[in-house]
Amino acid sequence: MRPGQEVAIQSVLNRQDTLVVMPTGSGKSAIYQLAAVEMAGATVVVSPLIALQKDQVDAIESQDLGGAAQVNSKTLEVGMALLGGLLRRVE
Repeated sequence: MRPGQEVAIQSVLNRQDTLVVMPTGSGKSAIYQLAAVEMAGATVVVSPLIALQKDQVDAIESQDLGGAAQVNSKTLEVGMALLGGLLRRVE
């Protein structure tokens, strides 16, 4: 594990709201991916970079880990519908 990952994963597994701010390449993706696999329900990840959003959605879909949505530049109504559909699938 890289510095900060174990603490962040444990925080999420303890059902605490968790904000992780780490540099590029420091293992943030592994934090929410591991936590999401271990926990029931949906995991919501906010990323400002469209390319990173696409990479993450592609990785989730390629590993058959469940639903994924990429909201980015869509209208608020479309984004809310996508997230609502995702949440209904994991209930």
